[in-house]
Amino acid sequence: MVLSQFKRLVVVILAGGFIFSACENDPSEVESYRKSTKEIEEGKDIKATFSQSGKLKAILESPLMYRIKGDTIKTEFPESVFVTFYDTSGQKESIVRAEYAEYLEVFRKVYMRDSVVVYTIKGDTLFAQDMWWDQDQELFYSTNPVRIHTPSQKLRGTGVRAKSDFSKYTIENPVGDVAIPEDIETN
Repeated sequence: MVLSQFKRLVVVILAGGFIFSACENDPSEVESYRKSTKEIEEGKDIKATFSQSGKLKAILESPLMYRIKGDTIKTEFPESVFVTFYDTSGQKESIVRAEYAEYLEVFRKVYMRDSVVVYTIKGDTLFAQDMWWDQDQELFYSTNPVRIHTPSQKLRGTGVRAKSDFSKYTIENPVGDVAIPEDIETN
């Protein structure tokens, strides 16, 4: 009886070893499957409120949002985005809209493209085909053609860096005439 149980055990071990040796996965196939697997969350008619230290900072609205978890996490707004920013006293500061945007969570940056427009309460408007917004620096920037309309001027050029409240902005390569305010020294 002991010999019979021993034979069964040997047969089970040999069969198991055969099965496991026959099921070998190519490491590159396993790695490519792991990399291509993404988890996607979808949201419709999004209205998100962002605050910092209990104070309203922004309200984001979008008809469609995808949150994609893969090698990195990004949130995509493929059907437009509309964001209203607020100052420290809770007053509207600026409004941003774009036909497409994506938020790269690890970098804390937003990339926007297709008819990007930034309006401020002071009456300044920035137009661009694409633009980045750095969340930490509260800075808009682009290396592509832009137009800025202020209450007194229409500026255009290639490349821009602008604080989100437009308290300071620079067009990297301006084109055309630029009016210099009288209160600025030119020497």
